[in-house]
Amino acid sequence: MIDNRIKLLKSLADETRYNIIKSLLEWEKTVSQIVKEVKKAQPTISLHLKLLQLNNIVNSRKKGKFVFYKIKDPNIKKIIDILEDKKINLLKSLADETRLNIIETILEREKTVSEIVKEVKKAQPTISLHLKLLQLNNIITSRKQGKFIFYRIKDSIVKKIIKILE
Repeated sequence: MIDNRIKLLKSLADETRYNIIKSLLEWEKTVSQIVKEVKKAQPTISLHLKLLQLNNIVNSRKKGKFVFYKIKDPNIKKIIDILEDKKINLLKSLADETRLNIIETILEREKTVSEIVKEVKKAQPTISLHLKLLQLNNIITSRKQGKFIFYRIKDSIVKKIIKILE
């Protein structure tokens, strides 16, 4: 039997189901309301809702000719909030010119602070501050080798976004 945690994570990993779950976070909704929000065809939404029901993620109740769906477990909202916060923090990190330049500098290979300073053309304390912020947001990581600290991109999503923006 598949663990309920795996079922939830697999459901969140699918874009359509993720959007359905986000749509249902505030209150219960009918299929037609979800179709409008998620912008997918009604049969697609119904199929995904059935999967979400089978995985014990949503409940349904019938009222007259309408079926209303809602999130079964309130902890799902906490998970979605964390994921949304991560996206916002990532975008805020990329939206700063100095941090974007740093990321572009270390996109292909890891580099030291002095190499980054030279390429980005900013003062070392400024670069160090931005490197710290990028590390706090789990966008980059570092490793020490002798007296040097090397920085590299940690999150492959960042690499994909930067490549698209080039």
